Amino acid sequence: MDTLEARKQRLEEAFTALDTQRVILDKCTLQWRELSGHYGSLEQSLDKKFEELAEKEKTLEIKTKEMEELLEKREQSIEDNEKNYIARAEEQKKSALEAIEKGKGESELKFLCQKMDAEGLWKYMAEHRRDVQAVRTELPAALECAVDPARLVLEFIEGFYGKNGEEKGENSKKVFLGLADKRRACSLLLESVVSVLADPVLGADRPVVAEGFKQRAKVIAEEWRSKIDVEGDPKPLEVQAFFAACGHLWNCA
Repeated sequence: MDTLEARKQRLEEAFTALDTQRVILDKCTLQWRELSGHYGSLEQSLDKKFEELAEKEKTLEIKTKEMEELLEKREQSIEDNEKNYIARAEEQKKSALEAIEKGKGESELKFLCQKMDAEGLWKYMAEHRRDVQAVRTELPAALECAVDPARLVLEFIEGFYGKNGEEKGENSKKVFLGLADKRRACSLLLESVVSVLADPVLGADRPVVAEGFKQRAKVIAEEWRSKIDVEGDPKPLEVQAFFAACGHLWNCA
């Protein structure tokens, strides 16, 4: 009888232990499913990130290739521009000398540009100050005839404060060139030279100019700033001319 009771007790203990193991197994199974789902989600997220990185890398490679091609074109254009500039300078120098010897050019404005005559340009602007549209139309082609358009324009705008408002016109008559007229003349020259110096690949936003031009343009801007009437009230047109010139010089430089 005792043996039967002992066996029964052991059997109950075995079932209790088995039930405990079942509960533990259920918990482990649940935790495994949770971990499996979590790591599965992480794997999907990593796969997505990898795809995004691969796409960005591909885009970067394309942009890098495009930039390399653009730089190659830019380098080639610089080399070509140097050769063309030298050839054009020689050709225009020869043409300018021939025009000077003949005493005339295709037009007075082109003739002045061929001679690199900044002083003459001031006189021309004074005489034609009422023909702004005609001057604006002819000026880019005239600047093309200059041996060094950038230098000519810089020498021209350097005369902004060198002029006292009077220019000798035809028959030695004095023609008044007011501040507004001088400002307009400088703006016309600066607007026109941007298209003349435009890079053949990148356009007018990236004009091709020498480093010396950039430095000289900065010096001119500083000279203008220093000469604006700081002791009294600065003239509005004078300030406007200064900022307009700075904007054009910055685009070129």
